[in-house]
Amino acid sequence: MSEVLIVAKLTPREGRMNDLLGVFASIAPEFHEKEPGTLVYSVNRPLEGDGPVVVIEKYASMEAFEIHKQNLNRHIPEIEPLLAGEMDVTVLSQLPLGDPTKLL
Repeated sequence: MSEVLIVAKLTPREGRMNDLLGVFASIAPEFHEKEPGTLVYSVNRPLEGDGPVVVIEKYASMEAFEIHKQNLNRHIPEIEPLLAGEMDVTVLSQLPLGDPTKLL
């Protein structure tokens, strides 16, 4: 099966950006260490302001993504109260266009 890309956007409640980033700071190492099928797990914030946190993820397969979702679900009670709305998650298939060394 082919690799799976995820783009997740999470908009923090007003004044809760640092709290949300703190949760991700504590859980991202767990995903990196305990999920061999997680190839990329990158948490990103806007250069300015409290816009959405964007998590860019790459998994070796859909099965690897399913394992990650199970692990993530344990942390949803920590994350959801910090959000202004629902997580916006897009599941993608990367197109092999251009220089393959510059793809995710």
